[in-house]
Amino acid sequence: MGRAEKLFYRTCLRTLDGFKSLRIPFTGVYGTCLVNWSLDSQESVRHWCKSGVQGLNSLQDGMDCVSRAQRQLQVLQSVEEETHKAINEWGEAVDAVVMYRRQNHLDPCDSEGIIRGNLIGMEVISREINDIMGNIINTSVSDDMEQCIDAAACTIEKFLEPRNDQVEERLESFIRSFYGRLGYKYEPFEWLYEGLSPILLTHVMQTRKGTPAALALALSAIGSKVGIYLLPMPLDDSDLGRLGAIDESLEPLLETLPSEVASRLNSAGCGPNPLTWILRLDAGLAENAALYVDCKEGILLTKSDMMKRFPSMGQISAADWRQQSLLRSWNGLIQLAIQAHQRRGESDWVAHWIYVKLAMDPFAPEWGMVL
Repeated sequence: MGRAEKLFYRTCLRTLDGFKSLRIPFTGVYGTCLVNWSLDSQESVRHWCKSGVQGLNSLQDGMDCVSRAQRQLQVLQSVEEETHKAINEWGEAVDAVVMYRRQNHLDPCDSEGIIRGNLIGMEVISREINDIMGNIINTSVSDDMEQCIDAAACTIEKFLEPRNDQVEERLESFIRSFYGRLGYKYEPFEWLYEGLSPILLTHVMQTRKGTPAALALALSAIGSKVGIYLLPMPLDDSDLGRLGAIDESLEPLLETLPSEVASRLNSAGCGPNPLTWILRLDAGLAENAALYVDCKEGILLTKSDMMKRFPSMGQISAADWRQQSLLRSWNGLIQLAIQAHQRRGESDWVAHWIYVKLAMDPFAPEWGMVL
């Protein structure tokens, strides 16, 4: 380990202590390749220093990274109390995921830990939405989800093809059962009238319709109960781009947001389309034989289909998909909450969720506006 890496290691650990003392999750350094995909911040720092970091070739490079992380912490610790509380809850979710993996001796890229992590993230966003919308969930979020998932898995198991080497046939049978026999589906809706409940896993399990995000997490959770491991990811920006300009009806609300946030929303519209989520089957298949599920359409996709429809996502290897699935899925849920509040004209909550997104997403373009 060279001088720059040693200094980077020591100062970054001190910076991590600052995040930890404020219960703010550290997910990476904006504008660099330092992303805490595993959510285990200390282990990630050790790995970066042991393996070397691309672009970190001098003492100045190391100091620049640490300085940027410290500025990120300053931004996040200056948010309003309600937002700070929400960020703390995501920090607790990060700790819960790391603890679950350690207790069960799981690698960060193990599908069981990823699927469990997504349910933990859904619990957090469900509690937050429940508080915002006024107790739309009357029971324990965790217990309610588990009961719904177990019941659906028992029903679907009856219709599945026998467990054998024909993984594609079994996956097709699973998709037909979920979307066909049980009738789960995505239907267009308006956030203004539906509220934020279509995001919730409990909502989609009870009504059998909701956002592709909730459908993706439902498919993933139910699939794991019947031996089909599907790892979710929202559609990559580069495959779909950004939506058009922000709705004219929301323009007056820009005046109530921080200038840097308003500028971002005004120039980029509502962000990436939230309605396409992809699941990848984690079954040790060769790259050219990879299988996917389009959760919005409820259809099976081959590698060839993915390269035609969503080429950027189609190029993600199985290893990278496992590595990135959890953090990208959490951020997809947060982005969905932002867009729901935008459509509902709730500017205060838009700003709230944007800062939650900053805490969880080192790729968030908004970082370029606030740093």
